[in-house]
Amino acid sequence: RKDGCMHCEDPGCLKACPAPGAIVKMSNGIVDFISDISIYMHSPDFHRDTLPSDQLSRLSENVKVAHQGMLPATPPLWAPMEIGVGFQRSPVSSGLYYDFFALNDGRYLVLTMEAMDKEMEGIVNVAMARGMLRMIASLAVNPDEWLSTLNEMLILDSISRRYFVNWLCIDPNTHTLDYLACGKNTLWQLLPNGSIIPHPSTHPLLGEVANPPFTPLKMTWNPGDSLFLSGIFSSSQTSPDTTELLHKILIEQLKKEDHLSPQMQVNALLRKIKTGENKSARSYNMLLLCLKLKT
Repeated sequence: RKDGCMHCEDPGCLKACPAPGAIVKMSNGIVDFISDISIYMHSPDFHRDTLPSDQLSRLSENVKVAHQGMLPATPPLWAPMEIGVGFQRSPVSSGLYYDFFALNDGRYLVLTMEAMDKEMEGIVNVAMARGMLRMIASLAVNPDEWLSTLNEMLILDSISRRYFVNWLCIDPNTHTLDYLACGKNTLWQLLPNGSIIPHPSTHPLLGEVANPPFTPLKMTWNPGDSLFLSGIFSSSQTSPDTTELLHKILIEQLKKEDHLSPQMQVNALLRKIKTGENKSARSYNMLLLCLKLKT
């Protein structure tokens, strides 16, 4: 703030304030900042300015710590449902992000996102997408249009960025939900009688094509039903054999202990994967979500 300027909360400060040198506060400043970092990482300057290995290692660790700060510390306490969350980390860092939104119209939105790039670049890219999404949410855009709006912003960007996305919008008042996957994934529904229903969804990756036909699956979610969603099933790092194995582990675990709470179900699934015979399944970054509609 300079020369007594008191208009810095206004994005139009530079034009509105007569004081010379007034500071402009952009509403999407953090997005611009992260974008600048991403552009730098794609430029020849990044390779020219590469830090010594020890400094680069410290920078990488700092980025990973910042990545953890983007993730919710605990699941939200939403009255209509119970939520369980679990995360398995691999030696290779991945730009994974998940978030929860309680919408003004009484619906609830759960989103997971994974950048195509890995290591530090993937974390920076998913941080940028997170900032863009939260900016869209703050502008009172219809939640049903958040994905298409974000996709348009990514397509117009000068740097290509693509993301796997799981989009789950829940209306507890009508016992219905919409599910959409950018990439390929399956939402699993566990009924109180033990039946397990798969809901597969496939769409272009977010940021891959302009104006994609985002058409969510619409389904009924009754009290007592549980939903299971995993970030690993949409990942490019997963082979078809591993995906099939993880599906098998998931189904076996749900049939075996369908009485557990959502958090205990997630913990049991991760424990089963970590202690199972297939060692390759332990080498993936894996996000597990379980939601149960209260009776």
